[in-house]
Amino acid sequence: MQSLCFGVPTAISASSFSDNDCALAEEIQGYADRNEMKNFFKAIQAIYGPCIKGTAPLLSSEGTTLLTEKSQILKRWAEHFRSVLNCSSAISDAAIDRLPQADMNNDLYLPPSLPETIRALQQLSSGKTPGSGAIPPEV
Repeated sequence: MQSLCFGVPTAISASSFSDNDCALAEEIQGYADRNEMKNFFKAIQAIYGPCIKGTAPLLSSEGTTLLTEKSQILKRWAEHFRSVLNCSSAISDAAIDRLPQADMNNDLYLPPSLPETIRALQQLSSGKTPGSGAIPPEV
């Protein structure tokens, strides 16, 4: 962000960015530097506005027709993933069996200790989105 206002030839800077633009860029860069993602994205959204949700057109499998209807696009994506994910594997089971095996670390199966849990909870910031378990940090 900072490079938007500094290091650019003076004539271009003066004509392209006002003082307000530079101040805003510095403010947003500060949010990023301090890892304040909530404020960072709020400031970006204030500039660009909310996301526009829509469906992008997609080419048919033959590459000749542009699909614009949502149902056609969904069918095309389903067709694509079926062709990609349902192909036979080129990996030989014999080759996999020849790979060296690493020793298992059984300590990884133990639950975390109370001090580890407390330390992890103290490192969570409030206002963050829940993790993969959909459990908010406040719980």
